[in-house]
Amino acid sequence: GFYEIEIKEPSWTKIIDAAKRDLDALVDRHRHLIHRSQVHTQLITNDDPTAGLLAFADESEAELLVLGKQGHSRLKDVMLGATVEKIANLAPVSVMAVS
Repeated sequence: GFYEIEIKEPSWTKIIDAAKRDLDALVDRHRHLIHRSQVHTQLITNDDPTAGLLAFADESEAELLVLGKQGHSRLKDVMLGATVEKIANLAPVSVMAVS
């Protein structure tokens, strides 16, 4: 998944380090569910989540983008979020959205 954060203070490196630790802990908690796959985590910092994720997918030569959807309304099961929808329309590879 990804978390959109706004950094307002000079201690942004502490925030990024904490986010990396949280991401690694999330993967470790679910590692037993992952079979025959390699998991790579990368924390992306970019003002535009769509541009950042698409750039990373291009740089890493990804074959599949798996994006977590965190709903903010009752329509979360019917509609994809704006970022996920943009990426699904613009990505040159397959996209799987999970919630």
